[in-house]
Amino acid sequence: MTARIDADVLAEDVAARGDGDGDQEILDAVQDVAVARMRFARVRMLGPGDPFEAMDAYTGDVSRIGETLPDVGRSEYAPAFEEALSHPVGDLLVMDRAILEPEWRGAGLGPVPAGAAIRRLSQDCTAVACEPGPPTAAR
Repeated sequence: MTARIDADVLAEDVAARGDGDGDQEILDAVQDVAVARMRFARVRMLGPGDPFEAMDAYTGDVSRIGETLPDVGRSEYAPAFEEALSHPVGDLLVMDRAILEPEWRGAGLGPVPAGAAIRRLSQDCTAVACEPGPPTAAR
């Protein structure tokens, strides 16, 4: 998933500041701007497959979360995790990666695209999980 600032919003901002001086060609040339790239995995906790096996097959970070949150023997949430949930029935959304584009780093903006993506993707999920890690260079 890529978080972008829509070109129409940027063109409105350019026009409002007077940077385009009414030049439609300048306004038409404005393009979407990529802010962040994120990768999520949605783990079906109820269904035919084993949630731990699905998480184990994804990536190392998702696999480590899979060793903690689901109870491998029961194919359900681990009891300690389930106790922390207000409604422990539903899928698990795992944020595997969130990478801000270099020009957007250092301003504390990381939670903004991540929060927007989580709001959009987490319908019918009982929890969202991620394993925090050190910032890495964009890949």
